[in-house]
Amino acid sequence: MSSSRKKRCASELFLASSGSSSSTIPKRTRLRAFSSSDFVRPLPTYDDSGDCSFVYQFCGALFWHGERVIRSSIVSRPCYTHCCKSSTIVLPSPLTPPPVLRTLYDVHAFRLNIRAYNNMFAMTSFGDTENEASNRLYAFNKPSKPPLDEELDSYVVCLFNDVLDQRYGPPTPSTLGCVVFGDDFVTNKYDVILYAHSGNPQRISKLHPSYMALQYPLLFPYGEGGWSPHLKLVAELGNDGRKLTVNMYYSYKIHARDGVYSFILNASGLFQGDVDSRSIWKCVLLPPSFVGGPCYMYNDYQDALSICREYGNPQYFITFTCNVNWPEIRRYMIRHSQMDAHSRVGIISRVFHIKFKALINFLKEDKKFGAVTAHLHTIEFQNRGLPHYHTLLWVCNLDKIREAADIDKFISAEIPDPVSEPLLYQTIKTSMIHGPCGLLNIKCPCMKDGKCSKRYRKPFSDSTVIDKQGYAHCRRNTLARHTLQNAIEIDNGYIVPYNKHLCNRFNAHINVEYCGWNMMIKYLFNSLLLGWFENNKWDKGGLDLTYGACPSKYVWNKRVKRWKLRERITLHAIGQIAFVHPSDGELFYIRMLLFHQKVCKSNEDVSTVYNRLHPNFRSAFDALDLIGDDKEWLLAFTQLVLLEVEKVLRSCTPSKSVTEFNLSLPSDHVETFFQNRLRLDETSYDREELSNQHIIMVSRLNSEQLNIYNVFVSAINDGNQVMFFIYRHGGTGKTFLWTTLLSYFRSIGKIALAVAASDHSLRDILDCDSKVFGGMSELLGGDFRQTLLVSPQSNRWQNVALTLPKLYLWSCFTMYKLKYNIRLLNDDIPFTLDFSVSTFASWLLKVGYGDLGYPDVSDTTDAR
Repeated sequence: MSSSRKKRCASELFLASSGSSSSTIPKRTRLRAFSSSDFVRPLPTYDDSGDCSFVYQFCGALFWHGERVIRSSIVSRPCYTHCCKSSTIVLPSPLTPPPVLRTLYDVHAFRLNIRAYNNMFAMTSFGDTENEASNRLYAFNKPSKPPLDEELDSYVVCLFNDVLDQRYGPPTPSTLGCVVFGDDFVTNKYDVILYAHSGNPQRISKLHPSYMALQYPLLFPYGEGGWSPHLKLVAELGNDGRKLTVNMYYSYKIHARDGVYSFILNASGLFQGDVDSRSIWKCVLLPPSFVGGPCYMYNDYQDALSICREYGNPQYFITFTCNVNWPEIRRYMIRHSQMDAHSRVGIISRVFHIKFKALINFLKEDKKFGAVTAHLHTIEFQNRGLPHYHTLLWVCNLDKIREAADIDKFISAEIPDPVSEPLLYQTIKTSMIHGPCGLLNIKCPCMKDGKCSKRYRKPFSDSTVIDKQGYAHCRRNTLARHTLQNAIEIDNGYIVPYNKHLCNRFNAHINVEYCGWNMMIKYLFNSLLLGWFENNKWDKGGLDLTYGACPSKYVWNKRVKRWKLRERITLHAIGQIAFVHPSDGELFYIRMLLFHQKVCKSNEDVSTVYNRLHPNFRSAFDALDLIGDDKEWLLAFTQLVLLEVEKVLRSCTPSKSVTEFNLSLPSDHVETFFQNRLRLDETSYDREELSNQHIIMVSRLNSEQLNIYNVFVSAINDGNQVMFFIYRHGGTGKTFLWTTLLSYFRSIGKIALAVAASDHSLRDILDCDSKVFGGMSELLGGDFRQTLLVSPQSNRWQNVALTLPKLYLWSCFTMYKLKYNIRLLNDDIPFTLDFSVSTFASWLLKVGYGDLGYPDVSDTTDAR
């Protein structure tokens, strides 16, 4: 490029003045002056990603060229790993579909009501067994749904047991595998157990290989086995046969392959899962690795803070939403004889991911907004299932906007010319119009309390302006073009801000907002800290205060964004700085320094200790000698204590708060300091006190209790699983024995819980199906005469069949009996009271054994 051309494109300016106005240029800032030649460029054409026609050599999965693994690919043989993980996933080939069912899948009416048909054949319950019939008919009762076809062939389900690969054979007419009826002790070995009219459904674990076949018989007509915790990847160098996860399994299954017909991929609405959301409000704890979860988003937030410290505020905020009418998606659906793109959310997500990567590359290579120095993004899913992408974009100092008028070169909020820009006009008309809402459509989802929650329709303006809060308001010409949407005339007031190059390139909703003057991230110390620095420069009365003590003399004025001297000085106003975990590095140390440093007018003053400027906040923190005596942890625990006090005060009557005692309410982030509170509680006992308690309690055990104690403790210490049941009535010392055992195990640092847990739940949690209760030792106790189960509308033998000795687990337990009533052996009980207690206990046992009473004439099954 010639030197004259360079001068026309950009010129370097140096300004020596600075001021408080947001439109001025900081002192000695090197910047770029934009010229019209930089922006008068033809709009880029649509970026077509091609067809899903590439075949992976190992498993035959179809994929797009944009999905290839670039580092492992060559031109003649692109590599793809989302299907079989480079041939480490090997699953049986699908069986040939039954001809009758295959024909039904080609019928539009069948696919339209496939969820209802599947509910009729499903062999698992919706959970509400009392309303099972109405739940299954739920899909039939919608007036918008067409009636179902009643002339379907009958199907018979055949179940077999003791099949090595857990695959049930193809059904033959009028056959049934096996039904075990009565008190058969081996029924626990069967996959499905039926109880007639008992009202107690048998639990089938969702981890069972046949669970999906029972839940979705129209997808797995042969009862073929699904994912199992025991499946592993093919062992290879560095792999060592690690487990095949659920995501890996179904990622393999949902990939289309030439010549292979898949019921799953052609099941339309049945492939979408539970769209009716009948299981809402179920509490699910999300791990930090879960994309979009609170912990995951908090990590992104911390990344944003780090970028801000390095590059300052972001310049642009971009939202990119998937377009289901992209030609790549339409061509795929036509090729696979499918009509509803929303039923193939996997294809939508895959195409969107290709477009998302292309957008990032376009922003970096095209440099429409300037040279990109950093970007931060997150991908979310709308309620309809469409993915959308948010990104914050940082550009170099030369390309940063300095005047409001320059925003028009990057962002537009007006309807384009349909003649000169026909493709862009069509994209804006279909993707970038908000609503319409307001009086034009009061039923629009954005309407809240009669107003648009997004503040549309936007006012007209002849020029782009930036308000005092730093928000940009784009130019919207009153006399510009109009368009029609749903027979409603739309003007520029409903156009969402966009960039012409991006919308024309990707044909989708791409909202672009300028945020150079507005901080779109809640920075930890933002303007309050900067205001403290400024206040110390002109008001010497606050130089004796730390940042945390500043509210004792000053109050923050949000309107002018500065600290204002209090009219009445108070020593009870306590400042609060947002909680930061010690593992957050520099953020934690600057927070701690702000509790100690005074006379600070800049960040450099904060990191200056004993007249020495330290290179970072950690070094300054070390110089103050705040680590040696654990002061940093003490301050963190102080906030945790305040949180616990707050909980106690709120439980009082009337409810109170720590704020009523001039204390600051701790941040919610304090609770994340202990991520496993239950485990912390179980390992925080006073071992010395428990050891002393244990010694006293062991000395008070009688011979029966001591025998059980010795056998149980010896087995646990030897690493063996033991299953004991202590049988006897109340007063024989069962609770005392359990307390003695708890004090022993907790005094030596082991975790012992006095809880109720089922066999299946412990097996699932511990991932151990080979042992009952997942291999955990169990000590149960009770009196059968006081714990009889009653099942409504059941006869006597059915009630007896539900008792513990009739369950399949009973053979695993060793039963011990306690004979002596410890309450009667108490020497402190007077003789008269001792006689009364003994007499009552004897009478109660006779009632339990059936030795007392006579038949009731009016009811022969009862007694008096």
